[in-house]
Amino acid sequence: MIEKAKLADLEEVYELICILEQKQLNKVHFDKVFQEGIQNEDVEYLVYRKGGRTVGSGRVATIIE
Repeated sequence: MIEKAKLADLEEVYELICILEQKQLNKVHFDKVFQEGIQNEDVEYLVYRKGGRTVGSGRVATIIE
């Protein structure tokens, strides 16, 4: 099921992105960007949950109004 991400999803989304990028990202920077994005009305962070686990994530941003 696809849901709007919440601040509580931060750790799981971070881990998924590190897996995707095949490296550890700067956690302090990621935390800041994720928290700002969650509060930004022009950005939607999404998570995909399957079997009670977060197995995917994505970000959609408004480019043109």
